[in-house]
Amino acid sequence: MFAAKAGSILASSTTSIFISAGEYSGDLLGADLVSGLSVIFPGSTFHGITGPAMEAAGVHRVAGIDELSVMGVSEVLTKIGQLALLEKKIFAAIERLKPAFVVAVDFPGFHFRMAEHLKLAGVSVYQYVAPKLWAWGAGRAFRLQRDFAGVLGILPFEGEFFRSRDINYEYVGCPLVDRIRRVRTDRSVFGFDRDAALQPIVLLLPGSRKTEIEAMAPLLVRIARQLEISVPGVAFALPVASNLDLEFVHSRFSGLRNLRVFHGSSLELMAIADAAVVASGTATLECGLFELPMAVVYEMSPLTYALMRNRVTIKHVSLVNLIADAAVVPEFIQNVDASAVAREVERLLCEPTWRSQQIEGLRMVNGVLEGGAALKAAATIRRWQEGVQ
Repeated sequence: MFAAKAGSILASSTTSIFISAGEYSGDLLGADLVSGLSVIFPGSTFHGITGPAMEAAGVHRVAGIDELSVMGVSEVLTKIGQLALLEKKIFAAIERLKPAFVVAVDFPGFHFRMAEHLKLAGVSVYQYVAPKLWAWGAGRAFRLQRDFAGVLGILPFEGEFFRSRDINYEYVGCPLVDRIRRVRTDRSVFGFDRDAALQPIVLLLPGSRKTEIEAMAPLLVRIARQLEISVPGVAFALPVASNLDLEFVHSRFSGLRNLRVFHGSSLELMAIADAAVVASGTATLECGLFELPMAVVYEMSPLTYALMRNRVTIKHVSLVNLIADAAVVPEFIQNVDASAVAREVERLLCEPTWRSQQIEGLRMVNGVLEGGAALKAAATIRRWQEGVQ
């Protein structure tokens, strides 16, 4: 058995906690969660699968998110041997560290396998950010019930789905709310004109992984070139994960006249942008919390799309629309017409009534989300740990 008894966990001043993220967005969530865990479990030491944010928060690196960052079915198949070796390394490290418990942040593919392995070894694993099984994988819900000690959800509409399947689930609030409230910046910090009428900024958000940028860049370039023609003075901002090579990113977006690429600063750029083109994912909700008008686009490999098309059971794909249960923002999925997306973004920039209508919808979404997620999640884990015998 790796896990200590609950009484010794709570009495100890040197609790060992393992926290695992698999991608850039999870790294940011994990860093926030560490702050909450440090309050509820004072004196703890943290190890895990990390990115720069978690390492800055004091988590000792066992493996890096860049090693796990593979997108899509066909992409995973090309690296299956490499991933298997990495999993063995991580599982061996957890056995050596003997943590009181493990927190898995989002990234369900890897974390499902990790939880199954650790369950057999007697380790309690908590999932922070519930996997979107209500969209594409209800048949896998039994694995959450079987292998995880609890699920900490950040979306208010998903609780009924998980609890109806006997999963130990609690909605703890949306961690993005707290992070966005802390953002302070202005356009001049990034070298843009202060006057949006002279230089409207369109944010391009292809995703945080190298494979996502490779997949989405051609479409985003076509959209941006259309906007260069139709919107005078338009500028483009592209934030990328700090581990990505800027030369690689520029090579994928070559030919755009006024594009600036930044390491990190995605939230700060959302705060100053006038519109965004967003690959479906966490970034849609982040933009929504800033009330930043957007168009959602996504394309995946033909194999991945063919498999997912028959499994998805929801009307919308963006988190903003799922929370609202309405088409607050337009979605363009697979075989996307770049001209249609560009026309939508042009309207958001140039037609005040059209723009205001979307902003009002985003404002309603904001009204249903709660903050304080990191501390609530940590307190919930402690309560659940107290019940472990």
